[in-house]
Amino acid sequence: APVRLRWFDADEPTSRRTTVAGVIAHLLSVDGLVAVSLGLDDPLGKAPADAPTPSGRTEAYWRASHFPPTRSVRAPWREQSHDLVRTVSFTGSTAGKLEVAYGDFALPLHDAMLDRAFECWVHAEDIAEAVDYP
Repeated sequence: APVRLRWFDADEPTSRRTTVAGVIAHLLSVDGLVAVSLGLDDPLGKAPADAPTPSGRTEAYWRASHFPPTRSVRAPWREQSHDLVRTVSFTGSTAGKLEVAYGDFALPLHDAMLDRAFECWVHAEDIAEAVDYP
């Protein structure tokens, strides 16, 4: 199903059309920033990103993968999600010292995980609209 992603670039609204699988590929790519900071595998592998930003990584993943992305992206994203949560749960008191780089800025791990949760929630609504879910 077609999905319209919307965000701000600088102070200007912008958007991009993709699919439900494309949204999940975006989440996989952005979650990769957290994964890399925790020493986990990067879902981009050797695919070069234009910039180490969420949008740069997403574009790199989309370019390097089957286009449009298919439902096959769901399993790697779910596995990565489980790995992230499991690994973060073992960071204990050191979590406050870990940072996640987002290109021009970095967030403490706690804030990056909050950002991740918010992004999943926002994109769940995007997907629900695309598939006409109540």
